[in-house]
Amino acid sequence: MENFVGKQIRSLRLSLGETMEEFGTRFNTSKGTINNWEKGRNLPNKENLLKIANLLDISVEELINDDKDYQDFKKLLIEKDPDIKQLIFYKLASLPYEHDEGYKGESDFSKTGYKILDLLFLIPYMGDSVKKGFKDFKDFKYSKDFNDFDHLKVYKELANQLMSEDFSYYWHFAYDLCYSDTSITQKSYIEDTFLKFILEVYSKNEKYVIPLIKYLLIDTKETIKDITMAVVKRTDNTLHKELSKAIDFNSRNELLEKIDDLIQFVDNIQK
Repeated sequence: MENFVGKQIRSLRLSLGETMEEFGTRFNTSKGTINNWEKGRNLPNKENLLKIANLLDISVEELINDDKDYQDFKKLLIEKDPDIKQLIFYKLASLPYEHDEGYKGESDFSKTGYKILDLLFLIPYMGDSVKKGFKDFKDFKYSKDFNDFDHLKVYKELANQLMSEDFSYYWHFAYDLCYSDTSITQKSYIEDTFLKFILEVYSKNEKYVIPLIKYLLIDTKETIKDITMAVVKRTDNTLHKELSKAIDFNSRNELLEKIDDLIQFVDNIQK
């Protein structure tokens, strides 16, 4: 990394037409220190890295990141390269359907994969489905409208969003999505990041906010059911015994009922 930074510092200094001594005065340091930077013997401190990055009109991350492949990829994202857009679209569309090695059968996905699919189908269509009388995703899934729903259009829009400046935080995710290995650990990271990305995209669109709240309430309810049922049933060790005192069966049901009340409240807002 030091050599990569050093080359950029030397290139900057030469572009400014300054000697090492002149360039050093910008950072209140000596000609010898500048020479060490350029030779890659050591790095500038954080304050000077920021000053150099500002002079180059780049971020500190870009200054110290010597991953040329990623930098090239980011440039293509900024330029809205159609081939990269098509690659991202293909990867996004196939991601939830890539089965983990531990799963069997044609329709088994990881938990995160199921959540991704629910969001992709449920949220964009929620407004119209509510108007047509569908109470939940299950009703919609078995309707004619579900078969007519162009889910690829949703993936294309997500690909557009992923390439936008608004979501530049996720460009590393896009790079990993396109070029990472296929290990289970890496796949789990990509799935989880994709789910977070979808939630952020939809939360920025006013028409999806209420359906998104309902989705998160339902998801939270299922999570609480899973966790608390394990606590209620498993009292084979001290930890679970103590937890079962804090979350007994009645308090668990009371908590779930309160979430149901919130879901009903959201349903009333949508009507």
